[in-house]
Amino acid sequence: LEYAIYENDKMFSSGTTLFVRPKEFTFIEPEISCKAYDVENGVRLELSAKYYAKSVCLSLEKDDCIFSDNWFDIHGDKVNILIMFDDMSRKMNAEEILAQLKIQHN
Repeated sequence: LEYAIYENDKMFSSGTTLFVRPKEFTFIEPEISCKAYDVENGVRLELSAKYYAKSVCLSLEKDDCIFSDNWFDIHGDKVNILIMFDDMSRKMNAEEILAQLKIQHN
């Protein structure tokens, strides 16, 4: 089940619910793709998936940062994640973030 709650035409919250335990659900490999864009105060990641992706988690191989969201599902719409310069162990651009980005999912 996929749901979204809107307030004044703006999405307030959304999510998904499985009616079985995730270990009992047959997931199709989601084929997640990611683009990165330099923005004024950091980097914006745009993630999409061909199929439903449950419990997506992001990390960097060497450096550290705080993602605006780091435990989410991708179900249809693109997901945008922000990484602000102040939340990076060193100032990185979009290309540097993509080079060491690790995307895991259930």
